[in-house]
Amino acid sequence: MLTRILLDTSAVRNFLHEIGPKLDHKTLGQRLWKYRISIADGAIAELFEQLTDSHLDFDDWRRQVRALDRLLDPKWPIFVGGRELSALAGFQTDLNINLEGSQLYHQTLWRLLRDASSLKVLLGGICYRDITGKPVKLKPDPAQIMSTLDKERRTWVDFIDNMRQVKKTGKIPLGTLQEIERFLRSDIGQASTDNPNLLSRLVATIRFQAQFAHMALNQSSQSQYDPSTKKRRGDLFDWALLFALPLPAVIVTCDKRFVNRLRATNAIDARQVLLVEGFNEHAKSDTLETLLDHHRTSETQQRQWREAAYFNWLKRGRPFSDDLADWFATEPIA
Repeated sequence: MLTRILLDTSAVRNFLHEIGPKLDHKTLGQRLWKYRISIADGAIAELFEQLTDSHLDFDDWRRQVRALDRLLDPKWPIFVGGRELSALAGFQTDLNINLEGSQLYHQTLWRLLRDASSLKVLLGGICYRDITGKPVKLKPDPAQIMSTLDKERRTWVDFIDNMRQVKKTGKIPLGTLQEIERFLRSDIGQASTDNPNLLSRLVATIRFQAQFAHMALNQSSQSQYDPSTKKRRGDLFDWALLFALPLPAVIVTCDKRFVNRLRATNAIDARQVLLVEGFNEHAKSDTLETLLDHHRTSETQQRQWREAAYFNWLKRGRPFSDDLADWFATEPIA
């Protein structure tokens, strides 16, 4: 069974710095025939930010990036986020996405990051042709990246502020974790384009979000959660990672607080988020797939893959002695 694995910022950073718990590249190298490892969409933005503001040393990046590259899925070295992730995870029923174009963009972005010999070369960008053949310049703008990340972080702060305003009205009880979860669930699945099973697919995401709201609304002033502080800058991106769980996917991190908080939700998907040490153990014992069996079995994935390959073969006019092309073309993304 193919397993999609997403690395968060801390897992990549530890690998690059060669400090703390880090990915067992020797064992993973033996599993690449069935592991598809990608850097999470939000993580790549944070890594860009850290490279340009010197929080991540470029020499460390250059020294280890090739070793990291050998572990990454050539098709998806950087994974999708946003609307594309929503479409792949089946959250919405009417999302049309250009997956081929997105794949080419993310491959090119990774090539730029991997091959840049200096920060100046990295910021100089790279030229490529999109799927229509049109020349395109991909040129990272540090100011724009930081502005985008700040805006994203602001949405998390606004969420907490809005919850505080709702509580002040006194119209909706938000005194317990269960009441907050109930309130958050009430607005999900109401749109006509929402997947009918959307709520059941977002249990871990909702419960994790509710925990932060509960800390902000019901703790004493001294220990009350403040999402605007520097040490809480990554909370939004931790939460955003959870939207990939229903793909299904395994998420790898070095953030113990993140994992412990998620485990406390008792959501079944929480077991799909692993500390690096636990991930390495699953890789060594070849048990990673067992974390996903509540989503689908290897038999189900193989059947769907066979069907996709067959219909791709039909679409190509039933060519003789070329079936491997259809298997490669229809490899499941997760």
